[in-house]
Amino acid sequence: MLIAMLEVLLSSTKKKEKMQQLEGYGLKMTTELEGCVSDMCNISEAILERALEEGLEKGIEQGIEQGIDQGLEQGIEQGIEKNQLDNIVKLMKKLSLTEEEAMDMLDIAKENRIRYHDILKK
Repeated sequence: MLIAMLEVLLSSTKKKEKMQQLEGYGLKMTTELEGCVSDMCNISEAILERALEEGLEKGIEQGIEQGIDQGLEQGIEQGIEKNQLDNIVKLMKKLSLTEEEAMDMLDIAKENRIRYHDILKK
């Protein structure tokens, strides 16, 4: 029964409802007991507020970490693409190759060729 009463006190229900539930356990609501219930309500609100703050902080930290990881991944991909494009242009100029021949020499995947072609046209 004590645990059930503590659950009532620490629940997110309103103070009035808590007092009614506690009266259901046979407690007579006195001014002193009402003050104790108010104190417990404040404690439960403080615990909830702290939990929300901690959850928000963790969420922000995870978001920042994911953003950094995604940024690094995109940066690496962009660097690889730029390097490939530079190599295509160098082969075309130095060896007088067509764009397709240069891509063949570099074993550029078919799915990248159209994108690279579009970029080189600009």
